[in-house]
Amino acid sequence: MKSGIYTIENRISGGVYVGSSTNVHRRLGKHRSDLNLGKHCNAHVQRAWHKYGPNAFVFSLLEACEPDILLSQEQFWINQIDPTYNQIRTPVIP
Repeated sequence: MKSGIYTIENRISGGVYVGSSTNVHRRLGKHRSDLNLGKHCNAHVQRAWHKYGPNAFVFSLLEACEPDILLSQEQFWINQIDPTYNQIRTPVIP
């Protein structure tokens, strides 16, 4: 399955970013490329990348899921993990 929820984790600081994509492999490649070029859209992750270096980061698939539930599952994991690097963390109200 191509779609799912992924994390970018800084093994040194413990910082985590949670994201979702219909093509996780391609999206993680884009993250790596943007970080290496110094053009990542998330300034927190970019600063950490410069500070700790690429070897400090692990890119992982957290959960494979169907595209129609990506956003709800991403929010679920954001609520569970409370990731340091996500800029907007909106709690889901039951």
